[in-house]
Amino acid sequence: MLALVTIGLIATQATFSSASFSQSKAESLSSQTYNVAAEDRKVVNNFPVIGVLTQPLNDEQLTDPDNRYEKYSSYMRKSYVDYLEASGARVVPLIYGSGNDDAELAKIDKLQGVFYCGGTAGQQTYKDFGKRIFDKVRDLNDKGVFLPIWGTCLGFQGISSFAATNPKVLESYDSQNDLYAMKFAVDPSQTRMYRAMGNDAYLFEQNKIQFNFHKWGISPAKFQSDKGLKDFYTVTSTAFDNSQKEFVNSIEAKNYPFYGTQFHPEAPLVPNRNYQIDRSLFSTINNRYFGDFYVNQCRTSNNNMMSWEEFAQVAVENYTYITSADNSRVDVVF
Repeated sequence: MLALVTIGLIATQATFSSASFSQSKAESLSSQTYNVAAEDRKVVNNFPVIGVLTQPLNDEQLTDPDNRYEKYSSYMRKSYVDYLEASGARVVPLIYGSGNDDAELAKIDKLQGVFYCGGTAGQQTYKDFGKRIFDKVRDLNDKGVFLPIWGTCLGFQGISSFAATNPKVLESYDSQNDLYAMKFAVDPSQTRMYRAMGNDAYLFEQNKIQFNFHKWGISPAKFQSDKGLKDFYTVTSTAFDNSQKEFVNSIEAKNYPFYGTQFHPEAPLVPNRNYQIDRSLFSTINNRYFGDFYVNQCRTSNNNMMSWEEFAQVAVENYTYITSADNSRVDVVF
């Protein structure tokens, strides 16, 4: 990797502490610094374009009684689009199963970030597609292009396995449809993910506001025993499932702008009333922190930029939206 320097980063989103907005948090976010390769242009792009991987249709979609998905092969939840756009990003799909993976990977040359969603995809072809994207972004960073990655839930598991010596890193957990607090594995002020929050980072230890919906996870022991994981990532926090079994909750790469959470920061934007999501203002704003942090990382990217005309041709808004019969989810389909 190239030598690293730190630069200041403009940000606008304060977190919500107790019953009032914290002015000190706005000041902290305004002065937060991130490691950026020395060759970076140190410009801030306030309209970054983020590529979001689509996923193969799940069983529920494939058996839709109205056959609304029969013309499509992949999807993403609209909540992820809303989550990223709320923090100031634009979204383009990196389409799994398009028939032309090379064309999808070529989009990365003009992106400012790549995002791996949560979901249920287990197909090897999907994992291979995700790994090709991960490897390309990693190579670009090695060449001096600052290009961040984020993975949520399934995406977190994916970007972990891509760096592992043995990619079979998952084990079962009892953590479907639950709210947990985190436990910091390191001092949050010494991490890139949390340091802008100052002492308010400990709100995540004190409050169960992080939504989890996963039956698989990665143990802290695995991040120590697997050389690839240990060398590549720092475990920043853990949490405990309903059986008090500990799993890794958030990570950041040691030498790359790559981040992941096993929990779902976008959850307050999910309309499903059957999910045990805390949609209070306190929870919404503090979960929103992760989207703001990641998009702000993308604002510092020195990768090539799309023209507006190029973006308009590939924007996620060009595609079809399907709403479930009970209005519990909205899918963008491809």
